[in-house]
Amino acid sequence: MILLLHGNSQRLAAGHRTLALTWSGGTPLFTIRLDGPHTTPSLAITSSTRTATFDPFGGAIGDYQVTIVDATGEAANSAFTVVDRASHPVRSAEAAAAIESPSTPPSLAAALDAARLMADPSGNWRFEAYQRLIGHEAGSVLARRLVYELETGG
Repeated sequence: MILLLHGNSQRLAAGHRTLALTWSGGTPLFTIRLDGPHTTPSLAITSSTRTATFDPFGGAIGDYQVTIVDATGEAANSAFTVVDRASHPVRSAEAAAAIESPSTPPSLAAALDAARLMADPSGNWRFEAYQRLIGHEAGSVLARRLVYELETGG
């Protein structure tokens, strides 16, 4: 199985209420476990699809481990770190104006912000970009395309 959390040092800014995960491969039914700060005991859910949502997530600052086990016992592990919002890449004045403009539809604003995060040279903010896009795919072709890119490792 391959988790969306590909790559090292994936970061998520603190404050997300919901955490969305996506993976490929494996045989349903999946058990998904999330371990991290304030998740004792582990948060665990089951899913028949290759997606899972932890709501509420809480998003306390610290390191998290995700484990997905499929019906055959195959397991995939990945990790991410929730960091203070202050460590988030800074928006340029032009990007901030476009993203925060009241005339920019929310789905387009999410897509613009996600594209900015995806372009960060470190590659550490792709998971954050994904979290910002989830729920906006129906409202923007750009958001839908970016979700596809993130889910397929593009």
